[in-house]
Amino acid sequence: MKNLYIVLFFLCAGVFIYEAGAQDGPVYPNLVSTGHYWGLTPPLKDLPTLTPEEFEAMAQRKKELNGELKERLYPFAATALPQGPDPAWQKEMGTIKGGKAPILNFNGQTSPVYPPDANGDVSPNHYIQTINMVYSIYNKSGTLLAGPTALNTLFGSVPGSNCNDGDPIVLWDENAQRWLIGEFSLCNTNDRMLIAISQTSDPTGSWHQYSFDVADVPDYMKFGVWRDGYYMGTNTGGGNDIYVFQRSQMLTGGTAQMVAFDNPWRPASGFHCVPPMDNDGTLAPTGTPGYFITINDDAWGGSDQIWIYQLAVNWSSPGSSTFNRTQQINVAAFNSNFGITWDNIAQPGTSQELDAVPQVLMQRPQYRNFGTYQTVVCCHTVDVDNTDHAGIRWYELRRTTGNWTLRQTGTYAPDGHSRWMASIALNGENQIGLGYSISSSSVYPGIRYCGQSATAYAAANNTMDIAEETIYTGTNSQTGYNRWGDYSMIAVDPSNDRTFWYTNQYVGSSNSRRTRIATFEFSPYCAASGGCDEYISNVHMGTINNSTACSGYANYTALSTDLPLNGTLALTVTNGVTSYPSDQCGVWVDWNRDDDFYDANEQITVTGTPGVGPYTATIDPPSSATTGTVTVRIRITYTGTLDPCGATTYGEVEDYTINLTPNAPNQWIGVVSTDWFNPANWSL
Repeated sequence: MKNLYIVLFFLCAGVFIYEAGAQDGPVYPNLVSTGHYWGLTPPLKDLPTLTPEEFEAMAQRKKELNGELKERLYPFAATALPQGPDPAWQKEMGTIKGGKAPILNFNGQTSPVYPPDANGDVSPNHYIQTINMVYSIYNKSGTLLAGPTALNTLFGSVPGSNCNDGDPIVLWDENAQRWLIGEFSLCNTNDRMLIAISQTSDPTGSWHQYSFDVADVPDYMKFGVWRDGYYMGTNTGGGNDIYVFQRSQMLTGGTAQMVAFDNPWRPASGFHCVPPMDNDGTLAPTGTPGYFITINDDAWGGSDQIWIYQLAVNWSSPGSSTFNRTQQINVAAFNSNFGITWDNIAQPGTSQELDAVPQVLMQRPQYRNFGTYQTVVCCHTVDVDNTDHAGIRWYELRRTTGNWTLRQTGTYAPDGHSRWMASIALNGENQIGLGYSISSSSVYPGIRYCGQSATAYAAANNTMDIAEETIYTGTNSQTGYNRWGDYSMIAVDPSNDRTFWYTNQYVGSSNSRRTRIATFEFSPYCAASGGCDEYISNVHMGTINNSTACSGYANYTALSTDLPLNGTLALTVTNGVTSYPSDQCGVWVDWNRDDDFYDANEQITVTGTPGVGPYTATIDPPSSATTGTVTVRIRITYTGTLDPCGATTYGEVEDYTINLTPNAPNQWIGVVSTDWFNPANWSL
């Protein structure tokens, strides 16, 4: 149910009209200052973990420190679009079974407060999770190396470190090989931003400690790593809400400056943060200003758009730095209006609903520089049908030269359950990963993910085509409180630029606020699928004898059979429909493990009557093959050209695994007879 508060509208209309109509043009800093540097922490591996008493003391803090900044305002709700279902609504789940079950899937920290705000990032050797108001450091096998420790102990004795107020963020600065952790401090006369930078790439070692005096209540701050600074946006009404900190100095423990702006182009939604883009991989080209990005809902005034801003900092003359809104990009109409309260998402067995956090882009807008073009992916929560049915609106923007353009967008809501509090990222395989919370009146709050394959990404087809997988299946609802979480976070492993690391929350027993950390990958192979008029009914290959119905694409790589390097393997593929005489069968083996099926000898010769089968093949490893696992792709299709990639209207694709083992011996003793030694058989 949507509520339009007419009185509130008239009281605030002047403000909204002024902000929506503000003219673009650079503004200059409201504040330039220098942070307090306090030196290095002891090695974090030596800091004490939380005691049960300390945990319980933090657990008593349920109240919002800044509740007045959480207002939700929709003064133009009556005329806002869409006036029906979300026009970008993806109503069906992806059919590509390119997803895999999580590789790692383990419990993170238990949060002592509402909301947990689970987020985390990954480096070549470590993973750090920060929550309200605790941090923990893990190796990449999920083993706890340091923590859980109260977050403010990371800041030693800097001004404001006596508070442990939360809204934590952790980021891996890939190009500097350093870590950043920040939280705000609100309990003293002046509000502060506390930032720590690791001295080395090892987060269990020492960290540089900084404290910056910022505008009142730097709520919901979001950070982005950039070439010339650490950028930050906050939910600060009527004050500075756009910041940049001097990265080059903070990396070495030097005297670091801060530059802050009051954003005159802040959407008129009440609660709002304009986050910076966070640079993954190759840095943005030299001289590129720091980018900020947000959404504007026409229910707040104006149009449904993405707004992009630029902050050009000058550390030699900070007062001459500029901030400007540079683009307003129209997008498919969306509805962020779940009403003005935080009771939005249904749960089973309780009337208590959960906060959808629908007014902001979720953590984190991810920027990537691929040389000839640059991308950003981001997402937020929308109501897809005006019934408090939450879905995830996501965007990919691209920039070659000049302005950013919207390349693709969609709203992921494939069934009647709500999905929200998402995080999105693009890896180096041109695959998009999307993690999120899920809940409804019949499904307990849990954690899931889906994605977009490289094929769909290349086509920019606006669809999450990789089927949904589960990280955690909920068994409890949260009662007594509507705050769920303000953000979650997905990150791409810099070691291979493929694996996604995701953290989010769930409800444990006794209403405990538990978190989960999981890693997952999508198949590195090109996506392929069919339409099931024809299909593979059985694959018999060594010890594999797999009979199935059609699924378009099926990932059976968990099924494997052995093959010696000097051996051969008989394969039989049975067609589930034998009435289409043009059907063909193709088989490919990725012998050199380069994630494609196009190298010499990788297409296997198949025999059998077209459309009737069964189809047979002999799989014979080439001399260049080495021991280990290789992927086999099998396809039945009606199309005229056999190809291991792409979607076809008719047919099916299945993937399997062969374990290549050392050579089998060529000669051996088959039978030993003892008859010759029997004297009764001697002839003299």
